[in-house]
Amino acid sequence: MSLIVDAIEGTVKACSTWLHERRQRARLKNMLNDKRFPKGFRSTQQLADGVGADRTTAERLLLTLGARRSEVSDEWTLSGKPPK
Repeated sequence: MSLIVDAIEGTVKACSTWLHERRQRARLKNMLNDKRFPKGFRSTQQLADGVGADRTTAERLLLTLGARRSEVSDEWTLSGKPPK
């Protein structure tokens, strides 16, 4: 019985984490596509704060979106063009 309960709890936790990170990724994508930021770059801290995540989690999620880090500052974008 305990094994079944453990399996169910593990499955529920995995589903919960997946849904939470899916919402975080959607929020990150919206933040990077926000027209108020015409260059398309947002700071790592702004993005992490916007999704309620630590820096490491935010960067991992950004990479899954295909975002790239600026070569000149601590900012991220979905755009393939370099900053001006």
